[in-house]
Amino acid sequence: MPTATILVIDDEDGVRAVIARALQSAGFAVLEAEHGEAALSVVRGFSGALALAIVDMNMPVMTGSEFAREFRPMRPSVPVLFITGREPVVPGTRLLLKPFGPDELLETVAQVLADGQHAERTGA
Repeated sequence: MPTATILVIDDEDGVRAVIARALQSAGFAVLEAEHGEAALSVVRGFSGALALAIVDMNMPVMTGSEFAREFRPMRPSVPVLFITGREPVVPGTRLLLKPFGPDELLETVAQVLADGQHAERTGA
């Protein structure tokens, strides 16, 4: 039984598949989308709880930042972890730089989820 559901958005099929496999092997359920607009459709059609959205910053159709702006009002309590192969352009965002391995991914996901639970408990 999966412990939580994570949304993975990346336009590179291979990257998305590797991330999904790593998360599934750690017990997470995964929803996937190839760009922001597709991800918004997935979110609208998913009535369950989302624990996290992992979002590529640079995608066609809709960038990661554009997705986050649309997604935030829909699911205000869901943290967003951005992934990118470029240096961050938005200070203060949770970011994982590509390339990364499964261990680094899972450690970062655990940290973001722990931060979110801490914020819920403290009201931060």
